[in-house]
Amino acid sequence: MVSCAAMRILWVVEKRLLPVQSGGAIRTYHQVRALAARHDVQLLAGYHGPQPDPGYEAALADAIPGARAMLAASPDIRGTIGYLRSRAARSPQNLGFGISPRIQALLSEWLSGSRFDVVVCDGLASSVNFPESSQVPVVLFEHNTESHLLRRQAANATGISWAWRAMLRVEARRMEQFERRAIQRAAHVVAVSQQDAVRIAGMGGHNRVTAISTGVDLESYQPCPVPDSGKPLVMFTGLMSYLPNVDAVGYFSRAIWPRILARVPSARFRIVGRSPHRAVRELASDTIEVTGAVDSIASQLAEASVVVVPLRAGGGTRLKIYEAMAMARPVVSTHLGAEGLAVRDGDDIILAEDPAAFADAVVRLLTNADARTAVGTAAAATASRFGWPAIADEWERVLESVVSAGA
Repeated sequence: MVSCAAMRILWVVEKRLLPVQSGGAIRTYHQVRALAARHDVQLLAGYHGPQPDPGYEAALADAIPGARAMLAASPDIRGTIGYLRSRAARSPQNLGFGISPRIQALLSEWLSGSRFDVVVCDGLASSVNFPESSQVPVVLFEHNTESHLLRRQAANATGISWAWRAMLRVEARRMEQFERRAIQRAAHVVAVSQQDAVRIAGMGGHNRVTAISTGVDLESYQPCPVPDSGKPLVMFTGLMSYLPNVDAVGYFSRAIWPRILARVPSARFRIVGRSPHRAVRELASDTIEVTGAVDSIASQLAEASVVVVPLRAGGGTRLKIYEAMAMARPVVSTHLGAEGLAVRDGDDIILAEDPAAFADAVVRLLTNADARTAVGTAAAATASRFGWPAIADEWERVLESVVSAGA
């Protein structure tokens, strides 16, 4: 890590971090742990549920010493609905469920004194509990440009009703208004890609924005040989209730997979990830497997011949690509799927858009061992530069500059 004085950092997040499965939780968990190895980091993690979960709270405190998990959602659903209605004009509906008077009171107390040097507001969902003003500089961490993500979903996601699509457009407008205010109030904003950083700067009307790279757990994801089973395995990984992922595997199964099977009849396609949407479960067939939750994504990737990321909607950056690359798995992705990552088309990844070109790329990697090895080897070399300690170096530089500016 870079050399700088230890800082007192408060990191506030509104999501369950354990088990460490979804992209946002993976990013937050590893960044907090890497920073805590050098700095005094207090993690405050709100979570949802009908009642407090002492087991989760103890597990998080054990994984990240000093972490404090706190129930954010009201146990009384009637109170939650009433509160949301009272706040409807001020925040998007999907953020309102994280509003917690207990967390609000605690943050008001902590941010009115000199207990911390800097605070990280991890996502817009966390910002609903922040006071309007703070004596401690606040860094907003945007995993996605949320309003842009909603607009993309409304425009591109398939398998949703016209009513749901219309609701997404309304929420995108409300989200943009809320997001603009949050960006403008922040002392600094961290984005996960240069593309998002440009969008955020435009929304906030200032240049206090820094893009910090996406990382990968290089201890869990290590290069290993592609198995020679005689049945080439194509794989997609992700949270399978997430609409862009649902759209991606549906599009791949209908428009691309038949082209691959026609040329590689022994190939199989495996969709790996928890909470599969009904539309995903219905894709299962003799050649398509839907696993649901698995114990280890790394163990699944070890069985893959090629990993595909045929995303047509979404935002932020895809950790799944670096995870596959770190294991020396060749990846075929759309340009949007690889957006914001330090990859080179034709070298450490293959990028393709239309179904024919995408299928051609997958078939070539399935049938040409030399091409598969070359792309996988280059992929592993690229991913090796983005371990979480290296990402923590970038965070240190940003947080130190914010603290120095406020001194």
